[in-house]
Amino acid sequence: MHRFFSGEDSEVLKADVHGVILGVPWPFELPNSDGCVDSGITCPIKAGQTYKYVTTLPIKSEYPRVTVDIKWELKNKDDKDIICAMIPSKIG
Repeated sequence: MHRFFSGEDSEVLKADVHGVILGVPWPFELPNSDGCVDSGITCPIKAGQTYKYVTTLPIKSEYPRVTVDIKWELKNKDDKDIICAMIPSKIG
């Protein structure tokens, strides 16, 4: 769960998630990248409001056991970040 304050209105939220290992971003596949579905957020979002985003990241068995920073971005329709969070994680 992550709470964030929106600085702008947006009709859409697209989740874009990468694992960052040694400075190199590796994309994670999400079953649904729509940040307005099954996340606790109903779009459109409005500037000046706080939202609570809740979701899960499926970890595939073929992923290596590694310490990784997860870069989780929620983007607007123009692919501009509304929020970007770095989450220290350990897979395995």
